[in-house]
Amino acid sequence: MARNGSGVYSLPAGNPVVTGTVISSTWANTTLNDLGNAMTASLAYDGQTTPVANLPMGGYIHTGVGNALLRTSYPAAGQVQDGTLTYLTSVSGTDTITATAPLSMTAYVAGQSFTFIAASANTTTGVTININGIGAKNITKNGATALAIGDIISGSVVTINYDGTQFQVSSIAAASLLGSNNTWTGTNAFSAALSYTSTLTGGTGIIAIGTNQIYKDSSGKVGLGTASPSAKLSVVGTGYSPNITLTDASTIAWDTSTGQTATFTFVSSNRTMGAPTNLVNGAFYALAVIQNAGSNTLTWDTVFKWTGGSAPTLSTAASAKDYFVFRSDGTNLYEQGRSLGVS
Repeated sequence: MARNGSGVYSLPAGNPVVTGTVISSTWANTTLNDLGNAMTASLAYDGQTTPVANLPMGGYIHTGVGNALLRTSYPAAGQVQDGTLTYLTSVSGTDTITATAPLSMTAYVAGQSFTFIAASANTTTGVTININGIGAKNITKNGATALAIGDIISGSVVTINYDGTQFQVSSIAAASLLGSNNTWTGTNAFSAALSYTSTLTGGTGIIAIGTNQIYKDSSGKVGLGTASPSAKLSVVGTGYSPNITLTDASTIAWDTSTGQTATFTFVSSNRTMGAPTNLVNGAFYALAVIQNAGSNTLTWDTVFKWTGGSAPTLSTAASAKDYFVFRSDGTNLYEQGRSLGVS
């Protein structure tokens, strides 16, 4: 007879036998067939039989299990804890990444999560990954947003999650994962560049870059190199616009957005100083003019406005140096001072 639903087996009718009972073929066949059927319905320890229903463990566990080798096998707890089921190996590529997943995975499924060590830092925004040759998928962040160059750092641990369309990265440089309207409290450190496209606002605090500091107090005063700004902008240290060298040409060009302090040295004969570009209203600009062999002249564009209405005559000696300072209204340059023939 079959087990009773609780796993208990009972011998068929006619059992147990007593001394002196004649063993008939009917009894023997019935009993032995029943025993055979019961054993067939049992699990063989060598794996010859397959369960046909769920096997309740009654609170007990399988011990000494081996590591899963197929996706249809259950894993050992150690595999789960060690992350070996989701750890990608043979990772290569900079922006076109290839990798190998365990257990012979053959398809991407929404919800899959993998971790790998980046072989290189990404150099473009169009980064893809191809796992087990299944096919290349984009790696994005914050939904479908493309990565920024350098989001993936060489040698860093990267975690990606498949959303059904692309792999979204969830463990890259902190500054790269930020979306909009972020708030920080306490002390925050960023190992990569912190960039923003809108306004960086906040209360009193310090942004430290290396050994330099930018500080803004609650009244809006900003200090460079000081945590106690006394004016709208306080600078402790040297603040200046590095000198740029203007290229010799028949008409000399000066893009003031590259520098407010410039030097022009004659290479050939007489020249024209063209109208500087990108002037800013209220800004001051300084220009040095240096002779070569001497006696060269400079014709000034009309945007240069001079004390008394007349342009100065340059010093003519070899290697003579003349210095001019201007204030701009955004269109013209008004002379504020000159020093001729400085030696």
